[in-house]
Amino acid sequence: MNYCFLDLETTGLEHEKDSILEVSFIVTDENLQEISRVDEIIIPEKTPLIPFVTQLTGITPELVEAEGKQWSDMKNEVISKIGDATIIGHNIDFDIRFLQENGVALEKNKRIDTHELARILLPGDESFSLEAITQRFDLSHEDAHRAMSDVKACIGLWPILLEKLKELPREAIPNFEAFFKQTDWEAGKLFLEFCGQKDASQFVKETEERVSKKELPEINDEELSALEQEHTTFVPIGNTGESVRWLTSVAKKSTKKTLIVAPELSFFPNISQVPTPSVLFDPERHLEFFEKRGTMNDLETTFWLQCAVRHWLGHRGVSFFNLYLHQRDYWREVCIESVEHPIFQDIIHEREQQKTLVCTPAAWAELVDLPLIKDRWLFVSETEVFAEKLLFAESTTASLQPFLEKTETQFFVAGFVREVIEKELGRAISTFPERILLRSGKNYTEFADALRTISESFEEVAQWLENPESNLVRWVSYFPATGALTFSSWKPENWRNLQQKFNEQQAILCLRHNGGESNAFCRVFLGRQEGVFLEKEELQLHGKIVIPTGLVSSKSPEFTPFCAQMIAKLAEERDEKNWVATGFSSLATLKNVGLLLKENPPKNCVVLGEKLAGGDTKMIGQLRLQKQATLLLQKIQSPELEDLPFTTFVIQKFPFAPPQPLLNHVESEWVKKSGEKYIFFNNWTVPTITARLSRAAGQFGNIETVIVIDPAETSTWGKTVLKNAFPHFHTIK
Repeated sequence: MNYCFLDLETTGLEHEKDSILEVSFIVTDENLQEISRVDEIIIPEKTPLIPFVTQLTGITPELVEAEGKQWSDMKNEVISKIGDATIIGHNIDFDIRFLQENGVALEKNKRIDTHELARILLPGDESFSLEAITQRFDLSHEDAHRAMSDVKACIGLWPILLEKLKELPREAIPNFEAFFKQTDWEAGKLFLEFCGQKDASQFVKETEERVSKKELPEINDEELSALEQEHTTFVPIGNTGESVRWLTSVAKKSTKKTLIVAPELSFFPNISQVPTPSVLFDPERHLEFFEKRGTMNDLETTFWLQCAVRHWLGHRGVSFFNLYLHQRDYWREVCIESVEHPIFQDIIHEREQQKTLVCTPAAWAELVDLPLIKDRWLFVSETEVFAEKLLFAESTTASLQPFLEKTETQFFVAGFVREVIEKELGRAISTFPERILLRSGKNYTEFADALRTISESFEEVAQWLENPESNLVRWVSYFPATGALTFSSWKPENWRNLQQKFNEQQAILCLRHNGGESNAFCRVFLGRQEGVFLEKEELQLHGKIVIPTGLVSSKSPEFTPFCAQMIAKLAEERDEKNWVATGFSSLATLKNVGLLLKENPPKNCVVLGEKLAGGDTKMIGQLRLQKQATLLLQKIQSPELEDLPFTTFVIQKFPFAPPQPLLNHVESEWVKKSGEKYIFFNNWTVPTITARLSRAAGQFGNIETVIVIDPAETSTWGKTVLKNAFPHFHTIK
């Protein structure tokens, strides 16, 4: 068997419309002795070479003109030299798709993805990018964005992965022989040949524990005593890191058992977590996963092996399983389903003895009746997020996604979209997700019966489709890109019951908006108004807000290009000690601005961003290595960002959430009772926008300047948002 270690550079990510820019591969025998190679720059035939790709790869238009070859002149040589070799590479399917699109038939060639193997065999790693792995193993990878450099790095990685495979014992994989007979995954042959040949004690790499570089603040006895006497304390915050450390100090010094509720548990890395059953691994269901399948595809195979290895290492929580988005549906098939499960009960018993715990808002809502939760002093780190999670906590959702391959499901979705969604909308479905409320009291008997034929699991949904209760709020969401349809329902009395349970607990609530005298947001959405406001200036950010002149209307087609130009200009004015972070209203906007910045990148500045740099972990890893001015296009939350030299935060646009039927229902009910159209906007929308902005900027501990390029800052509500999000900033126009 020959191996072909292969990598391409391309002008974009879409194989159907973008061009091959560079093709490199080395064909070897099984002992990695070279047989032949190709390493050529290709003249783009479809989309052209843009400045961002030049900046990323170092391939300039001049280099293409001097050394580039026509693909038509190279194709036969590529086909001949690859031959029937097994193709190996990092995320190799990307490269294979481009080659197939350009006339290289590889259907008969076996493929092995080193990225898949790394996710299985390097369970302690934070990132599985080729750059991160080669850095860990000190492999030569001098030019990470040139194809031949990636090829050589992959060849260097290959024997390391085989060694890790030899160190992995066969008992780590249940039903070893039977499992690999059930999959056509080419790398399975490697497991059959090499797995378990060496001492397993060398296999494990412990994940490094993140420890904050900053000390916890001192909490004096008088302040602690005052806090412990109040049933509710409201604490305005802005600086996330300082707020996290202050809450941790209070919890540490108090004699009471405490529970911190936070949407991002990574901000409290040294405190034990309270999980929900669904984030825990069930080894019995894991076995059922492959037993109920005939032949497993590559995605199912790698997922199953990732789980097997991590379970063997003793991991139980989903955060250790390194799942991709497409694997989350698989996780639902291998997780614990009930609080009664022995594994969950063991964890709860273990946690009961600990003085301070942390959990997510969803976990609090699901487990609030457990003594472990309800008998503790509650610290809510992000009250606005908590309120939103509380509102949706009592909703139930059922998705048709797992059943889309069934013909009856496809007919059902098509009929429901045509007969219900489009009629309610009064128009045809667009390419964007659609969400609509179902009419109160209306029954959909014919669709209820059809749902039952798809799966027995839809019985509850079928019942409330055909027999809707008067107080039942129902809505559907349709996703045209995938064809998926979901049904959701919500009962207001369940929400109020949850509020009542919340009010029974003593709590410190951290607010990112100004509660004001009426404290309407907390009163309505948490049922909690009375309490003491504790002002602590050290928990806030301090600096200036700058409003540039000549802003473009956000409704203008020129707004996105204007934003890209403004952000690029701001980035070019910064240096290695003053980086720029940008906050976007949505991922779609981030991508649109990012694409324009790709075409005309700022000079002497690195541009990194979610969905542009390979994911959050990879992006943060790259940020740590930067020695020059850096622009971060971000929609993430991470404690790793606090100490980086970001001094400027750009608000591209105020972050409105997408339309949500449940919020529409709550708003309409509010208008009915009050008769005032804008009360919901002022008491829900403005506080949540304020909190999103404060949260996005607050994770950067060194922010000194906030620059607003959304002209909505001139509106009354826009001014309120800025004043509440950055109360210790002064405005400059």
